[in-house]
Amino acid sequence: MARVLISGDLHFRSQKLDDIATAWAVAVEWAYRHKVDIIVQTGDVFNHTNVYGREASTGTIFSKFLEPFLNREHQIPLFLIPGNHDIGLPRDKDALAPIEHYPWVKVVRRPSVINLNNGFPYALSHGSIESI
Repeated sequence: MARVLISGDLHFRSQKLDDIATAWAVAVEWAYRHKVDIIVQTGDVFNHTNVYGREASTGTIFSKFLEPFLNREHQIPLFLIPGNHDIGLPRDKDALAPIEHYPWVKVVRRPSVINLNNGFPYALSHGSIESI
């Protein structure tokens, strides 16, 4: 049986960035300690499609989100389902576009079936993951 950590509504933003980043880092650390197979973030990773703020730069906000995965022997696959705060206008890139080039990050913009290395297929859609 696969071990899945599901989180949602992180709303990374410049205000309270350290608090949000600490909570996320604790969750990711828990996932590593418990040998979780996949992490699913079910929307609203960021508070706005334009990731910026007065208290922190765009790069700092993205870095705080990715930091718990860096400098590890391996990265747990991270599936991001865009929420309404992550999605911009049709002509804009969403807030997740700058981080989807990392090899362990998969942005799921359309419902799809994902086969993990453990052989269990999962259906991913906005806001849910279920074994099929």
